[in-house]
Amino acid sequence: METQTNYKRLALALCLAAGILYNSWPLGYLLDSRTAHTALASNLERAGHPYAWLFVLGDVLTGLCLIAAAIILYTKTWLSAGLLIFGLFTAISAIFTYSGAGHVTGLGLDALTSTIAAIGLFISLISLVKNRVNVAVLAFWLASVISFVGYALLRPNQAYLPQDILLVISGLALFVIGLNLRQLW
Repeated sequence: METQTNYKRLALALCLAAGILYNSWPLGYLLDSRTAHTALASNLERAGHPYAWLFVLGDVLTGLCLIAAAIILYTKTWLSAGLLIFGLFTAISAIFTYSGAGHVTGLGLDALTSTIAAIGLFISLISLVKNRVNVAVLAFWLASVISFVGYALLRPNQAYLPQDILLVISGLALFVIGLNLRQLW
């Protein structure tokens, strides 16, 4: 029983850390103000940008935290699979962006890996839809995804605020997932 409690606490801490690390982008307003005010958050990770390594590190650590949480939760199939996908593809997206492979014309590798990551978070959130709070988190997250995708496709020069909202809600969703772990054991 104590071991399960320790695992729950560790998984919660990992989810909380991932949510905070995933939201390192506000530092861009201090460290790379021009990019933060004129481009999507993933541009902060592009090679040649000041402190790009810091933003890449934040996403890679996010991925590692979630992969570790998924390993702890390995028996909770859908939840752990979703966290593993989100964590792995968030880290991959950051590495590809930094290397330059993620930015090609049109919808590049960054968009593809970020989309796969989002599907992972969706899988984790949908696996927890058992109460009103979780349904509300899923609904807000889906609304922010739809808003960001709509702006990114129809008005890409105005997609920054919807993306920022999506990133914050995604970070909060990771914390909510961690809080739900007490129900899983």
